[in-house]
Amino acid sequence: MDDKPKHPGGSSSPWMGTTPKLGKTGQFPPGKASAHDEGSLNFAIGERDGNVLIDFGTPVKWMAMPPEQAVAMAQTLIAKARIVARRQGKSLTVVL
Repeated sequence: MDDKPKHPGGSSSPWMGTTPKLGKTGQFPPGKASAHDEGSLNFAIGERDGNVLIDFGTPVKWMAMPPEQAVAMAQTLIAKARIVARRQGKSLTVVL
């Protein structure tokens, strides 16, 4: 099975449905975090083969975000994990 999207950085990912163009946006909304910062990127959180999947649309070495965005990403990942687990007859407990 090919793990690469059919449309890398394109408008849809084969396992995510229609999404905004994934990958680099060429923008630096809060400014550059470091000399190696490549700017913001669009990514999608979905599921594939019973797993939670994050599709960045491009290779990613690191990412940084404000605390509010980190919490929002964590909440989205937890919500998706619960959906995937429920489909498998499992329940998840999250301890913060």
